Amino acid sequence: MLKELQRRNYSQGTIATYLRTVQDLALYCGQPPDRLGPEQVRRYQVHLLRERKLAVTTVRLALAALRFFFGKILRQGYTVTDQESIMRILAEECRCLLTTPTPL
Repeated sequence: MLKELQRRNYSQGTIATYLRTVQDLALYCGQPPDRLGPEQVRRYQVHLLRERKLAVTTVRLALAALRFFFGKILRQGYTVTDQESIMRILAEECRCLLTTPTPL
């Protein structure tokens, strides 16, 4: 992956972020990243938004890294979506917050 990022003239910051994201996904799932599928990526996305409480823009960057890894490096047919699934996760989170009673 590193050589492909360098060949495409990605910045050092982007390279570091992309490599760190793929490593973080593998650590989160407990498996090598090339053995992971769309469901693990979706769970990782939920983890970033809900548990790590990262900003939507940060999660989008992570998903761009994973799209590059799965699409360009592994050449797998499935895609990592961002906008639609992020909005769906956030909408579900808002519904949970609005329907959960808070103590006064």
